[in-house]
Amino acid sequence: MPALALKGQRRMKHCESYAVVLKHDPELFRITVLDNQLGKVRALFFGAASPGMIVRVHINTKTHMPQLSLFEIMAAPMTLARCDIWWFHMMLALIDLSVPLGSGIGPLYEQLAWLCYEDIPLDKQLQMRYCAKIMTTLGLQRALNQLCAPCMHALQVTSVDNLGSIPLDSECSSRLAQWVIGSIEEQVGSSLVAYMHTNK
Repeated sequence: MPALALKGQRRMKHCESYAVVLKHDPELFRITVLDNQLGKVRALFFGAASPGMIVRVHINTKTHMPQLSLFEIMAAPMTLARCDIWWFHMMLALIDLSVPLGSGIGPLYEQLAWLCYEDIPLDKQLQMRYCAKIMTTLGLQRALNQLCAPCMHALQVTSVDNLGSIPLDSECSSRLAQWVIGSIEEQVGSSLVAYMHTNK
């Protein structure tokens, strides 16, 4: 863990909050969450949780490594985990890889929490729209071969619950998946792209 990130986590205080589980490694007693007050936090955790769950937690950051205690499971997106598991976990992995410790508060948390609370099956077009929304929120859109300016603006300003109603240009709509994959490959790396192709 980078020294600055560790110092940032040490400065945090005790906090009861809500968080989305990004990753859980029970063998190492580690969990990574996107917390609505502290942003991304990597912590010791001795309970049971699954990626995508929204949980009410207490995070103690006065120790060498933050410790997370689970109070309540607020939501568990069973539909997404059952029907769209590759896509859902790819989104969680993208956020985990891209967001530094202590970041992600605000729009990113709200968008991810909406997805996990709603727990709705999404067709391929909506999946790509949601991916594109996350990419623009993270600032990971590719520098070249952009979508047209009106479509980019629409993705940036439209709330996540209205993504299905964006009137994307027909050309942009047809190459949205290619744009998402290209952005991930350019900004994050090819490993997630390989994961997408393997698990389609």
